[in-house]
Amino acid sequence: MTATSPYAYDKVPRFKREASSLDLDRKGSTFYGNLVTACVGRDPCYSKLSKLLCSISQRSSSSSKPQQWSDDERMTVRGALWTRSEKLRTYFVSLLEHTGNTQTYKELYTNLANDKYKVSDDKAGEVLDQFAKMVDNNDDYLLQCLANYTCTQKSRPLWNELQENEVDNDDLRDQDVILEKVDQVRQSPTYQAMAAKGVHLDDNEILAIYIYCSNDEFADVMQKHLKVSCRWKQTFYYFVRGVLKIYDCKIYGEDVSKLPQNLYHPVFLSFDEEKGVTTPMRLLQSVNCTASTDIARDFAPPDGSMFVIKDCAAALSQGDLIAAPIDWLSPHPNENEWVILPCTFFKCERPVKYVHNSQLINVVEYKTINPVFFGVDIFTKLGFLTFINHLSQKRVERVDDDTVFGDGDDEKEELRDISFYKKECDRLKQELNALRTQMGMDEAAETEDKKQEEEEEKEKKKDIKIPFKKVEDEAYLITEGKGAASMCVTSCNGELNPPFISAKGINYLKQHFQSNELDIFVDTYAKCGTTVGIKMVYKILEANGKVSAGSNKEKLNDPWNAVPWIEVDVSQQLLGSPSPNDFLSFIEHSNNNKIPRLWKTHAPLINFPASKIGENTKILHIIRNPKDVVCSYYDFFRQEPMVAYKGSFNTLFDWFCDGSVVHSSIFDFELNWFRAQRDGVLTDKQLLIIAYEDIKRKPKEIIQRVADFLGYTLSEKQLEEVHQSIDFQQSKKEAAAKGGSDIQVIVNKGQIGRWKHILTEQQSHRMDRIMAARLKDSGIRFTFE
Repeated sequence: MTATSPYAYDKVPRFKREASSLDLDRKGSTFYGNLVTACVGRDPCYSKLSKLLCSISQRSSSSSKPQQWSDDERMTVRGALWTRSEKLRTYFVSLLEHTGNTQTYKELYTNLANDKYKVSDDKAGEVLDQFAKMVDNNDDYLLQCLANYTCTQKSRPLWNELQENEVDNDDLRDQDVILEKVDQVRQSPTYQAMAAKGVHLDDNEILAIYIYCSNDEFADVMQKHLKVSCRWKQTFYYFVRGVLKIYDCKIYGEDVSKLPQNLYHPVFLSFDEEKGVTTPMRLLQSVNCTASTDIARDFAPPDGSMFVIKDCAAALSQGDLIAAPIDWLSPHPNENEWVILPCTFFKCERPVKYVHNSQLINVVEYKTINPVFFGVDIFTKLGFLTFINHLSQKRVERVDDDTVFGDGDDEKEELRDISFYKKECDRLKQELNALRTQMGMDEAAETEDKKQEEEEEKEKKKDIKIPFKKVEDEAYLITEGKGAASMCVTSCNGELNPPFISAKGINYLKQHFQSNELDIFVDTYAKCGTTVGIKMVYKILEANGKVSAGSNKEKLNDPWNAVPWIEVDVSQQLLGSPSPNDFLSFIEHSNNNKIPRLWKTHAPLINFPASKIGENTKILHIIRNPKDVVCSYYDFFRQEPMVAYKGSFNTLFDWFCDGSVVHSSIFDFELNWFRAQRDGVLTDKQLLIIAYEDIKRKPKEIIQRVADFLGYTLSEKQLEEVHQSIDFQQSKKEAAAKGGSDIQVIVNKGQIGRWKHILTEQQSHRMDRIMAARLKDSGIRFTFE
């Protein structure tokens, strides 16, 4: 391939040619490089705020005069950090906490962490002054991290980008060629070993790592394919996720004797042989290196430098240095290549003579930059990784440390205030009891009043009982702030699930269960009409003399016991056994007797509970408009005792839009199902997509469509009977008559357009923007009223 830039993409090893993109900033203390643009020859992807932050970091701090900020600069900061609900502001508060800078920039931290603090025009100037102070203190890397976050906080699937930006290249026009590369990676012994430990990379992660780390014509073509600079923010997002999974599986906690003792990283720069490197260096982009001494000597840059990260085995194992081997997907495996995520070189020895007239510089003190800097939502979406859990624990310990958040006196003062108010509450209660006595209200009357209030509250809010066990070794909490909001989840392949579903159970089904013509799946995102869909299918089968295996006619209104919830059943059976024997016996019995199986599932396409979807397998997928979904979602999961969401509706709404909730992003969830049908991954014979709103508004038409899809006929009388059975009010009456069902909690009012009374105008517009950006040309049509 002919190179069109100074950075040749020929036979030069990846770790060497990447080094040519590095440079030193004006202070000589930090390697230049935007985290989003680790590939050479790419311009950084800048938002308006990131441009401002980078311009501040490059301004001279020699002048003693105060900075003068323009109205446009103030407005930019105000828009990005206006209230505590802004995601960018939450990230920056977390950034100051993770770096131990809450005292250095105490006023800025205290204000931004305050829910009631709003960044007005005049206060925006104060924030900008603090940003300038960071430059003066040589803490401008904080600005770099904040700039990076604006580029990476939103992402679209890389595969989608490759498809939407075709160039004149035969290889990329054929999607099979790209998928063949993905398959080659998955068939490698290294990947198979990772998969055996339950760690899987999705297609986007594999493609991103391949683009960043490989050195062949195919990788170069894909780089050219993503020719718009802002595309790199999506690529980087998946690259970081993939590398962190590899690191967690293969490196973290590993025996140090199995890890490289040194890593070699070349740069085309030379240093004063007497002074050497005198100030800390921050590598703000990922870099490739080699663990081979011989390869390092062969490719040492002439008149450049070779940095040697010394004695790094223990640092790799303990999380002080995050790096991962990439030779298993490289066309040059003998080069023993690794990729290092951003880190800081704190202390370097003086340069000594090396081969090719280059300098050898030993790095003896170093530490990785905290993963939260990457702009990827590490502590929620990758919370299932072992080292992320350990980082989170360290974070909690540091939050409890007085040395981080203030001096001892401030902390004690806060505790005295809390104690004071508790005493005040006790005093007021005593005064209230005295007033009750004066008014003739004795203790018995007071107790009766309290009991009546509790009964009314109990009637209004019924507890949901979950007949499953929590997967203790996989469950973890998603949290925000100092425990202001939380939700318990598990994770599989980057998708979040309720804590009674395990990655082990999902992966077992994906590897071993082959569905056939007996299987009917009702698949939905949570709160999209699962129960009514299951009941509809059951009644259609019943009208045709069929009874689905494992179903319970007496509990069709009970979402836990109506039909088997396939990923839950297998997850629960694997809690106490290496094999889901009851599930296997159930499948064998229904296969032998040709009994249809009706399954409930909330699985996204990536985690669909089957290794193979049979040609005659039926999947009924029900969609519902996301605005109504988030309202029902909040009502349900704040009462559900295992997920047990604690927090406000506004916080949940933010999480829901981000996809940081049980079942992850509803937009990705629906998009992937529609694409599967559009692209022919699933045929119309296998997949039928209907809308919950259509079940409500034209039930007979939908029932007939579902019956036709399943291959059954219904008479007019049978059609009416099925219609009556799925009526919402009828289901509530049945549940009340039989007792023991949670349907009154599971289902609210079944209304269309309920969101109009709950969402703010800003929240409604935010969802409109997401859907316009994410679902354009997808074929998805939601009904909102």
